[in-house]
Amino acid sequence: MASSLAGRIPGVAPARRWISAHDQQLIRLAIILAILAGAFLLGRKPSVTPLLGMVGIVLVLVFYRWPVLGALLTIIGGMAVPYNGPSGLNVAMIGMALLIGLWIMRMLVVQRRFVLVDWPTVRAGLALCLVGSLALLMGLLPWFRTPQAPLGAQLGGLALVILSVGTFAWASNSIKSLAWLKVLTFGFIIYGSLHLVGYFLPELGSYTDRLFVNGATGSMYWTWLVVLAFGQAVFNRRLGIIPRLALLLVVLGTIYVAFVVQNDWKSGWIPALIGIAAILMLSSWRVALLLVLAGLAPTAVLIQRSVTSDTYSYSTRIEAWEIMARIIRVNPVLGLGPANYYWYTPLFSIRGYNVQFNSHSQYVDLVAQFGIVGALAFLWFVVEIMRVAWRLWRVPVADGFARAYVYSAIGGFAASLAAGFLGDWLVPFFYNVGLAGFRASMLPWLFMGGLVAIAAMNLPRNPSQNLSQHLSLEEGKEAGSVVTLHGG
Repeated sequence: MASSLAGRIPGVAPARRWISAHDQQLIRLAIILAILAGAFLLGRKPSVTPLLGMVGIVLVLVFYRWPVLGALLTIIGGMAVPYNGPSGLNVAMIGMALLIGLWIMRMLVVQRRFVLVDWPTVRAGLALCLVGSLALLMGLLPWFRTPQAPLGAQLGGLALVILSVGTFAWASNSIKSLAWLKVLTFGFIIYGSLHLVGYFLPELGSYTDRLFVNGATGSMYWTWLVVLAFGQAVFNRRLGIIPRLALLLVVLGTIYVAFVVQNDWKSGWIPALIGIAAILMLSSWRVALLLVLAGLAPTAVLIQRSVTSDTYSYSTRIEAWEIMARIIRVNPVLGLGPANYYWYTPLFSIRGYNVQFNSHSQYVDLVAQFGIVGALAFLWFVVEIMRVAWRLWRVPVADGFARAYVYSAIGGFAASLAAGFLGDWLVPFFYNVGLAGFRASMLPWLFMGGLVAIAAMNLPRNPSQNLSQHLSLEEGKEAGSVVTLHGG
């Protein structure tokens, strides 16, 4: 499989042979560069950087030896550490970039084989990255008689796409046991639930609120905290009654805060409720039918109240989308490049004002930045995820954590797609949610990668095989290496 996969990617086989022949020199070069970088940092801030340097070395070793623990530290660090570098570069982005880089280095230098699980989903994600790179080049052209976004903003917009896809690919391939997936899942739930303390115990809130910085509690934080806790509470029969009640308490507390306390912010509670409904509908067709029949009237009322209470926002969004259509028409195939359309909006008057604005829609952003081709690449990725989800839903995954996680991840995926209609929550737009939003937007990509990881542990290598069979290691593959899942 490794050789056949390498043959599909132009240039991989020659690059792998060259790396294999020069691996020792490359390792020495990496060590030298690390030492030089450390010396440079020490020279700039000698009073602070020695400690930071030692912490950094320890973290790199942890990330390499226990990558899933590194992912949990990245989630927590992204939420808690207020560091903001150029244009909003943050710990979550740095941590995921490090994990992805170490993963690729391990394959190319240590394992000397480039093997991926579920190649179709990764291929679709790589297609989105490729289209984004081409759109970046197209964005350098003068489509309007006004300056484009600064190159740093354009690169930042592209980096959000690449890091998002990279997060998914990393999780799909690096999570190799349910034990580590449990650590990641429950670690996020436990830390994420600390944000609720301040709403119910204000005297403690002054301390717990400091654990969550700007961008950490975006829409995807609320959504995935709810769906992961709800799925485990309802479907993980191996959990004791006390843990399940505690998880339900997290769900109820989150929904209360999002729906009652922050009701005006629709992105906080609408996706979460959609996720819960999707999870319940997955459990039984009878439950699905009951929810559809019983939920028609309440859903209609909620939609009417939401629109009525925020008429100005919805009306201006429609006007903004009409202007966006005129901007997209200039280059509908590959778009105007990452972040660029924001600089073109003042050329069109909205309610008598010529101002910069963003679309407040994930899907309008996709088309505006990466064109119809980019939107199709994203749709391809969604379809491939749905194929994996469909097979996992049909397979008799054992009761317990795995089954609950599958329901949670599918429900969370549906909720995340719905959230895209409310804002740029899946792939943040540089001039709206921004780089800081990656602290929360990384969650759906990470936990959907966990779904593919479960597929690699439970689904057969060939879809024509009996779905109740389990994957077996490839002949000649070393123990502990990645299991290859064709995925159709």
